[in-house]
Amino acid sequence: EPYIAYDLSFRLSCGAAGGIVLFSRPIRQRLEKLPGFLADSLSVCAAANILLIPLLTDAFAVLPAYTFLANLFVGTVLEGLIVLGLAAAVMSFIAAPAAHVILLVLKPLLHLAVGGNYFLAALPYSRLPVGAMPFYAVCAYALVVAGLFWCKFRKPCLLLACAFAAFGAGLWYNQKDDVKVYIFDVGADRATCAVDTAGQAYLWYNKSRTGRGGVIASVLVPAMRHAGIFTLAGAVVEGADTDKTAAEVNANFSLKGTVEQGHGKENTYIFADTGRPYVLLRGSNASVPPGAVGEVYAEGLAAGDVTADFLILSGRRHAYVPGERVAATADCGEIKVRRHKNRWYVKTCKGDVYEIR
Repeated sequence: EPYIAYDLSFRLSCGAAGGIVLFSRPIRQRLEKLPGFLADSLSVCAAANILLIPLLTDAFAVLPAYTFLANLFVGTVLEGLIVLGLAAAVMSFIAAPAAHVILLVLKPLLHLAVGGNYFLAALPYSRLPVGAMPFYAVCAYALVVAGLFWCKFRKPCLLLACAFAAFGAGLWYNQKDDVKVYIFDVGADRATCAVDTAGQAYLWYNKSRTGRGGVIASVLVPAMRHAGIFTLAGAVVEGADTDKTAAEVNANFSLKGTVEQGHGKENTYIFADTGRPYVLLRGSNASVPPGAVGEVYAEGLAAGDVTADFLILSGRRHAYVPGERVAATADCGEIKVRRHKNRWYVKTCKGDVYEIR
């Protein structure tokens, strides 16, 4: 099955196994002064996570902080569970009643292991929010790992890692004054997050009456965390059932401000001080100022209703606007917009890129 390479659990398993094969022995040799059981557990746990860090940040945008504790305590219980499970499987062919007895012993141990993981995950600071590692950071990390574990290539690897780190720092410095807008594909709902030059994030969410529940937790939160957005300076929720939507936003984000409910913001100007403002529209008959980038929250937008230098349609059903450059979430999914050096750049998840001079 070639598509299994895209399965997250498969990649996590291969990454952990590969890390243990490559790194557990050299790590164990450096922990000789520790007690044997502790050194074994720590070396295997550390080795298993070395190759997983880029994958974990990309998939979950967080890193677990208590991995070693989970491996030391819960992992010990799991080893017993594996042995008992194999014993029960064998005994089921020899003496079924004995297999049932083993399974009775296994059940509370299973609950103990699962409960232990939940307990550790619920502890404060159990997850370190980091966002997804950019490409140059992954390259620098891989080169540092290679330099630490393969002495023969240590110097060139570490020099290349420094070069990638310097490149990343320069890229960050060159783009640090960017403002960004994320238009997320959340089905029938609408979601836009704007990040200003100070890094403050503001969320606008419109809940559709036909939209399914749980979209914020299952779709919006992972997408925003992947972009490194964990804290909101403010949020506005509109549409149907704003009380429930506001409660979901409060439950899933750390908020510096408050969640406003039901306050429609027609013609909201985002980043109005940029010279070419980003305009958020709630109706199809609203006007867009000359030179603006407009985003329309409207269903069944008719041709010519709204004019703008660039129009983003976040409705599920829309008509193409003749003579205008248009990007639509219905066609290309999530859309990212950023302003850099007095220009807007629009990129879709399909790889389409537009430059707005």
